[in-house]
Amino acid sequence: MRRPGATFALPCLLAAGCVTPETTATTCADVAIASPVLVLESDLRTTSGLGRLDAEGCLTEAAGGLALSGDATLSLGARQLFVLDRSAALVHRVDPASLQLGDTLRAQDEGEVRANPQDVGVDASGRRWVTRFDHPSVLVVERGAITARVDVAPYADADGNPEAAAIHVADGLAHVALEMLDSAATDAIYPPTGPGVVLAIPTDLAAPIHPIPLVGANPFGRFIEAPWDPRLLAVATPGDFGAIAATDGIDLVDTVAQSARQILSEEVAGGSVTDVALVSPTEGYAIVAGPEEGVNPTRVVAFDPERGEVTRVLVTAEGYYHWGLLAVGDLLVVGDRTPGSARVVFFDRATGAEIGAVLAQRLAPVSFALIP
Repeated sequence: MRRPGATFALPCLLAAGCVTPETTATTCADVAIASPVLVLESDLRTTSGLGRLDAEGCLTEAAGGLALSGDATLSLGARQLFVLDRSAALVHRVDPASLQLGDTLRAQDEGEVRANPQDVGVDASGRRWVTRFDHPSVLVVERGAITARVDVAPYADADGNPEAAAIHVADGLAHVALEMLDSAATDAIYPPTGPGVVLAIPTDLAAPIHPIPLVGANPFGRFIEAPWDPRLLAVATPGDFGAIAATDGIDLVDTVAQSARQILSEEVAGGSVTDVALVSPTEGYAIVAGPEEGVNPTRVVAFDPERGEVTRVLVTAEGYYHWGLLAVGDLLVVGDRTPGSARVVFFDRATGAEIGAVLAQRLAPVSFALIP
């Protein structure tokens, strides 16, 4: 999973100055939040950190020393929170109370040059399933040991690797998104070779794997469960970030019918979708980027999944600055990486108005996850 047009920000992003690495930083906004939120922050180059938004709208950022690289992402499976350090090939469980890393598993063998873990799911027996962007297999891990590898190479395009990304494990199935990119391309951002695919993999590893073709290309980011029916999974399909295609946008996967349909097109959104949040069959939100080569300015939009229409533009940015999107109660939480004023912003879902923000004291936000 690679984001285009990202601006690398310095670790200290506020004119007010940084706090020392040894201390925990807490900053508050006058906003009440229905549920606590885990925040991943990063400079996108060398280091990442964790924070927590509490019910009073206070952001507590952990002291330094987590030893996370600048290429990290959050994951949630079976009410467990994880941070994946992709460049280090490590999957860490997170303690949201202390904002410290718990048990860790390595997502590659010694003989593998690069694995690039993307997401992790947990099945009913507690096994962890890890997708790997740079290796055509999904790992199954039990008690810290790799006990199985699911070969996804048979579903690859010509380069032999289908670029496994998001995973969702429930009801005896692991659904794995395959981005289907051309890794032989010289461009730093691999172009898609065709529509993406979602594999329905039985967690008993006995029954056949069923491929589900997507409408759009390059399924990007995490699967998002539909709150009204957790058997429905939304996924962004930005395709080629430098172009707009009618078939790309946001797909909704029906894990029972084993089919997918589009709920928002790039032509309607006006760019490539990078993050998705769902509230109801008629209310969703998306971060939309570009298209403008080298810049890809972002904006946050509300849309109607049933009609496939954008209903409101909440905010726009001059660059690729919006990272992270989460609906929490009556609020929409958005990460804003604008250089010099990185913050977490709160919008009223009913009006679309910004009602508060909390400034990040350490690093800029990149991703959010509800704390179970």
